Amino acid sequence: MKKITVVANNIESLGQSVNDDLVRLGNQVTLTSQFDQTLKTAQVVVWLAENPRVDDQVFDLIGLLDQRAKAPEKIVMLSIAGVNDEVDTKKLSSWYGDEYGDLILSYQYAIKMIDELEIPYTIVRAAPQTNASTSVKVSNEGSPLQGDLVNVDSLATIIANACSIDQYTNQSIGVSDI
Repeated sequence: MKKITVVANNIESLGQSVNDDLVRLGNQVTLTSQFDQTLKTAQVVVWLAENPRVDDQVFDLIGLLDQRAKAPEKIVMLSIAGVNDEVDTKKLSSWYGDEYGDLILSYQYAIKMIDELEIPYTIVRAAPQTNASTSVKVSNEGSPLQGDLVNVDSLATIIANACSIDQYTNQSIGVSDI
């Protein structure tokens, strides 16, 4: 049984779904809406970064990780799609508005900081979420993200699976409906 902390701004939707999947897999899960002391003992940290200022928030995460005697086994971070130039600009504009460039830069910075920690990680680059049923496709870094949406529960399952040390380690994966 792994101790996992899930940090989610939106606990009611994706956060709860990830929590439920992790518990079903036999993990001890703490679900919180902010970086807190539970990060000091978590074996895996899941950051469902759904905030435009993730470049500022990443410092809160790093500060708590620096207080640990031993690094976590893995960090799993949810990112918006488009941080690796895998989505065309027209689609990015329709998803995130005309200021999508600043949002992309914010996520890119946070991802770079996670990478610099030299802790095993998985970045999950997801298309916008929906409660409607969709197909699910996982794409590797460098592959275009063709889809438009991803089902919340399907995304939660992929994030929960990424918490395993042997799933998607040190990879950035895209998740969408095609």
